[in-house]
Amino acid sequence: MSYATQVEQLASNSLLHLEMQKKYSKTHITIEKRNQILVKYLKGLEKKPDYKLAKKVIKSLIQTGRKKGKNIESRLEALLVLEKPEGNNTLEKFYFLVKDIERQLNTTVNYSTVSTLDLSKLKSGCLVCIMHANLYESFDAELELISPLKWRVKATPAKLQTLKNILDNNSTFASHYREIDDQLEIILSKRTSH
Repeated sequence: MSYATQVEQLASNSLLHLEMQKKYSKTHITIEKRNQILVKYLKGLEKKPDYKLAKKVIKSLIQTGRKKGKNIESRLEALLVLEKPEGNNTLEKFYFLVKDIERQLNTTVNYSTVSTLDLSKLKSGCLVCIMHANLYESFDAELELISPLKWRVKATPAKLQTLKNILDNNSTFASHYREIDDQLEIILSKRTSH
């Protein structure tokens, strides 16, 4: 499950929990009481593997809920609206895919040409690079992907597996992998519909 999906589920489940508490309360629930209810609920989710990628969001919400005058309910509503964008064309979907990869791998996706890329100096960490001088040349006037994009990745085996999971579960793009030295080459193309 992607980061965006986990945040969306976290927000909707937390808001549903609060709504149930409101429904069965005989009196009006103040913002401070709502925060207490949500903090208690979020603390229960903090260690659940279903929300592993959203752990920082949960901790941030708990900290916010403990501060006087803050409103977690409105933050959860904002998360519900802001997360999980879809995109109207493959360029937008590609952008959201890159953002999801950056969040889950805790890295920045770089753009480079083959001649300027030197991964040999990277001793640790994670480097994801799209090998293209001008990314927009791969998209047509309708912003649909018309030529495959080549990626180079150098990362730990765990991060490589996470990246493969993200790409393999994407419904818009197909990925083909090839090992080159200690790097992974990815050819990303638009998935063909059958």
